[in-house]
Amino acid sequence: MIRIITENWHYKVFAVALSTVFWFLIVDESELATAITAPVEYKNIPRDLEMTSDIDEKVRLEIRGPSGKLRPDLIDNTVIVIDLGSVQRAGEHTFSIRQSNTNLAPGISLDRAIPPRIRLQFERRLTRSVPVSVRIGSNPQPGFEIASLIADPPQLSITGPESRVRTVDSIQTDPVDLAEVTGEAQFRVESYTPEPQVRLDGSGRVTVKVKVRQKGGTGN
Repeated sequence: MIRIITENWHYKVFAVALSTVFWFLIVDESELATAITAPVEYKNIPRDLEMTSDIDEKVRLEIRGPSGKLRPDLIDNTVIVIDLGSVQRAGEHTFSIRQSNTNLAPGISLDRAIPPRIRLQFERRLTRSVPVSVRIGSNPQPGFEIASLIADPPQLSITGPESRVRTVDSIQTDPVDLAEVTGEAQFRVESYTPEPQVRLDGSGRVTVKVKVRQKGGTGN
């Protein structure tokens, strides 16, 4: 029996030592933790509703897992996906951030999210047409005046949360420079809405047709 124990003892000691090292490595690996920031994405957005609340662009995630799975190349692409498929009406809706709505790799666990919940405000989507207001950047040179100023199209369609859309009375164009115009001219300009949550339907480009005449003239 003693011979069995002592025979090739140095190989046995080496094997025990190697097993001990592997055991410590595995135990140490399973206890590693880190924190990352992950962007928030949304899916199944309701077609007839608009989000009006300030949206958290990123959330801090405290995660834990084996060191081999906590490498930057494996966790830097982590995202949080909030499913809005359950939202059927306007108002406030709260969503929890859990392991199930992240794309963390198997073996990595989510300890906590900061913030742990996201609350979103929804409003009914509204589309309406509003008049185009032409902005003048520079007036005609001395002795001349504007005879006519026409925006084509005269109205543009806007879409967004109902309460925000109703505050928009007109769409403004980029400034039109008339300093060198002494007759008829056309300008192709962009337009914009001052309300950031309201968007223009279509390109938003407007053709401004202007006629400048000498003061005291009889031209139309």
